[in-house]
Amino acid sequence: SFSDIIAAIQKILFASLEQRLAGFLLDESGGSEDGKIYMTQEQIAKAIGSAREAVSRSLKKMNKDGSIQISRGSIRILDKRRLYEMMNTF
Repeated sequence: SFSDIIAAIQKILFASLEQRLAGFLLDESGGSEDGKIYMTQEQIAKAIGSAREAVSRSLKKMNKDGSIQISRGSIRILDKRRLYEMMNTF
């Protein structure tokens, strides 16, 4: 329905960086067998329309809370449930 479309657009426009990043990580990890995303922080920032520095800060926060593990050139998802919760807090 039209209201569903408006709600989806609002969610995209007003979602926080953490929400967009969590959604992106979940989408990207969906196809990988090892749960890893092989992308640089710069590539992720471009993909979600943000600055690399902001993405780096958010990834470090997610790493600290145990949601992900950051390695050079890859990110491993450790807690999908936490990322879904992050993404759906609106």
